[in-house]
Amino acid sequence: MLSGRARWLSTIGLALGLAATCGPSQAAPADGPKPTLYVQVCAQCHDKGVGPVLLGRRLAAPAIQAIVRRGLNGMPAFRPTEIPDAELAALSRFLQEAPKEQQP
Repeated sequence: MLSGRARWLSTIGLALGLAATCGPSQAAPADGPKPTLYVQVCAQCHDKGVGPVLLGRRLAAPAIQAIVRRGLNGMPAFRPTEIPDAELAALSRFLQEAPKEQQP
């Protein structure tokens, strides 16, 4: 039986492996406005230096979804009642394609 950490690393490895085999996503336009979910939830930490920068990292959508559902380090897990699956899928596609923001 795997420990909690080993199980988590296995999940992330699986998600990254799946992402590598998937074709290009149908993401929201990367040059368009940020999704409301990102602005209201993610940006509160990830755009303010609390959590790691997400924009421009080309993170794999399955990995993003796994981290959002299970949490990681200081980031809490979000249940489907908090972030519905369809919204999470759209958010992860956006983050997979989002360009790095230019600093003023």
